[in-house]
Amino acid sequence: MDPRRADDPSQSRFGQIVPQAEIAIGDTLIRAYTAQEFDRIVVVAEPRMLGAIRLRLTPTLRRAVVKEIAKDLTKLPPQDLYRALEADVGRHGAA
Repeated sequence: MDPRRADDPSQSRFGQIVPQAEIAIGDTLIRAYTAQEFDRIVVVAEPRMLGAIRLRLTPTLRRAVVKEIAKDLTKLPPQDLYRALEADVGRHGAA
C-alpha cells in the first residue's frame, strides 16, 4: 500500500492541517521579516512541515534562513527543548 494514499488516516490528517499551518507560519514569518523583527532565522519543524514551510517562504525570506532543523521537538519540556536547540544551533545562534 502506498503510504501517501488519501485513505491513510495519518496522511489525511496531516494533509488537512499542513495547508492552514504553513500559510499561517509563512505569513507570520513574512510579516515579521518585512517589519525587520529579525534579519536571520533558524527554522525548526517536523520534517514534512519544514518542507511545506520552505515552499511558502519568499526568496528574500529564504536568504534570511541560516539553518533548518528537521525535527519534531513539540513534546520536549522547555529545558530539554533549550538543550536540543543549543546542540543544533549553538549557544549564540547560527552564523
